[in-house]
Amino acid sequence: MTDRPSSSGGLGRTGGAEAFINSAVVGARRSGYDLPGLNHWLLAVCARQFIARAIIRDFSASDVRSRAQAEIDAGNPGTPVDPMEILAIAAESASEAGDASIHEWHLVLAVASRAGLHARSASHEPGDTPAGPSSSPADTAPATANAPSPREAEKPAKAPHRPRLPAFASLAAKKSFRHASTPMLDECTVDLTAMAAAGKLGLVVGRERELSQIIETLCRPSKANPMLIGEPGVGKSALVEGLAARITAGEVPALLWGRRLVALNMGLLLKESRYYGVLEQRLAAVIEEARASRAILFVDESHSIVSAGGREGSGDVATLLKPALARGDLSVIGATTDDEYRRIVAADAALERRFVPIRVQEPGREAVQAILRATRESAYLTCGVRVDDEALEHIQAIASARMPHRREPDRTKDLLEQAIAGAMASDHLTVDRAAVEAAADRLSGVPAFDASRISSMAAELETEGLLSRSDAMAIATRLEVTLGGFELHPERPRLVVLVTVTDTSDASQQIAALVADAAFGAADRVVEIDLGTITEANQISSLVGTSQGFVGYGTGLPIHEVAQKPFSVVLLSGLATCHPVVRTVVARALREGYLVDGSGRRVYLSSAVVLGECRAPSRQGSGLGFGARSRGDEPSANIDPGAVASLIGEELAAEIDLSVSTPNGRVAGNTSMVRRLLDALAARYRVSAIDLAWTPEVERRLADQIARLPNPRQRERYVEEQMAASVRPHLDQSPRPIRLRVHAGPSGLQAEVA
Repeated sequence: MTDRPSSSGGLGRTGGAEAFINSAVVGARRSGYDLPGLNHWLLAVCARQFIARAIIRDFSASDVRSRAQAEIDAGNPGTPVDPMEILAIAAESASEAGDASIHEWHLVLAVASRAGLHARSASHEPGDTPAGPSSSPADTAPATANAPSPREAEKPAKAPHRPRLPAFASLAAKKSFRHASTPMLDECTVDLTAMAAAGKLGLVVGRERELSQIIETLCRPSKANPMLIGEPGVGKSALVEGLAARITAGEVPALLWGRRLVALNMGLLLKESRYYGVLEQRLAAVIEEARASRAILFVDESHSIVSAGGREGSGDVATLLKPALARGDLSVIGATTDDEYRRIVAADAALERRFVPIRVQEPGREAVQAILRATRESAYLTCGVRVDDEALEHIQAIASARMPHRREPDRTKDLLEQAIAGAMASDHLTVDRAAVEAAADRLSGVPAFDASRISSMAAELETEGLLSRSDAMAIATRLEVTLGGFELHPERPRLVVLVTVTDTSDASQQIAALVADAAFGAADRVVEIDLGTITEANQISSLVGTSQGFVGYGTGLPIHEVAQKPFSVVLLSGLATCHPVVRTVVARALREGYLVDGSGRRVYLSSAVVLGECRAPSRQGSGLGFGARSRGDEPSANIDPGAVASLIGEELAAEIDLSVSTPNGRVAGNTSMVRRLLDALAARYRVSAIDLAWTPEVERRLADQIARLPNPRQRERYVEEQMAASVRPHLDQSPRPIRLRVHAGPSGLQAEVA
């Protein structure tokens, strides 16, 4: 990177011109040179082949690129050329052409002049087809074929003449097709090409294939309407911004030179559409003005035009657009997700066939790294913040582990920008790997991982009699792997455990609370979903909701609580008694890492721990369906898979990480539950200026007494009443604040002033 050259003839520079200079300077720095050589400048020209082919006679980007790169690899970058020299030549060309700013084509002409390449004459037209390579990109004079004849040599020598910019080269700046007024188009759209010319759009790198496909579609004689289809975050809108930058810079075929690319604002278009006929008038004006000015419309979230402003198929935006799209005199770029395209756009066959679908996939690692390098260079130029190489190398892996449900390049670029913002907020000038990891924690909201909490959880699960030692250690080991970010499939839940309990035990709720406390720092981060009530296939809506137009649409569901609290334990009870369709839906959700509700929204499970509860009748001396076991035997985490499949089905059993069961015939976990209840009560008493403490014997006595009670609510009420009875005698006799200590006496619980 380099400071911006200050000498450019007093003219401003577009964002494309800045990128041209930076690409040559950065390329030189990577090769170990302080100043870019002529070959570095030629590589920058080759990256803008549409401009170069229009300006330089017989230009072949592939030939020039291969020769220039070979020279650089051989240690010969060419004669060093200061950026100020290139800018001075470009400024002269811009002034001669009457341009107010230095554009990329001025820089291309400057490099061509410096390298001895021949510019086209002013009489050439944009449609001229280059025939092949011109003179060598070496630092030499023009080829011998261009030398004057002997008769010409006798003539008086003319003053040296620098190649001028061909008349058509400033087409994008001078020819705007705005001979007709476009008031409605200006009101309802945002001009992306104007923003690109002002340098307000970011650079788009690493997406050559998709951009070429969009440009190719726009050059079609009919149906010049690309529809970008891809998951959120893969860069659909960024591709359109990159196209706007290319149109502004002239890096497009002659057919697209000078055309405007405008983004349609649906909110402004639908303004006052409650009045009959207003939408039709406004949209007709937009279409007519776009046609007259040859503007390209970009409609983000294109599925929203169906039923927008009217009923679907009658008076909505999609219906009004179809005739213009069918005639082929209007170009529209759409963008939508796979789900919305399938459910909404593809359902309207007439609308679907007027677009050419272009699938936008996640870019590969090299493409993402190119995007990150461009972001790093921009951050240094604009903010002065440096991002070291180690942070850039590992940021993709960090983003993938912390935000597995998001897509590249959005998640990695977001993480890098968050780390840069964090460095600026803390007045640091460097972003290292630790800063990236800290930014990932802030961005994803993941609780801090504490290995000691996991160990304590395993010990408590065993001592409370909730699980055997082997089962407790198996859960703890798996949590250490997934919470530490070492799992193979971060898009799946952190852990999927099947817990088999007796029909009178609430051990699964207590296990869930302990796991939530250890993994996410709060015992109340448990979302319980009762699947046992879904006994018919048509009741699946109580799990995922209903589609639009049906009763119950938009009603909050337990799965939406998972979306609100992604770092939680999801307790699925009734797996053995629910309808098989429910188990199929759950198995798919565990396999893919998300559950789709009735409105098509995804509820991700990748940050959650899933506990599945399967109840079985209590039988003395049996292993709850997993093989015979005496009462004193320890259950094992390695339960027979066939037995698990017989309870919940083979498809769901295949998605289970661990299968455990609570000890048969024992009342488990009451002490841990009492401890949590007492801690919650102590917090309530502190609000009233009462500091409450108790002895371990109080916990044991309450645990023994609540063992006879059938459900958790009765146990909570019993603990509340016993503690209140012991504290009540001191409430009116002692001044606040007061410290009380409760102990277990012969006649019950008693409190004393500490």
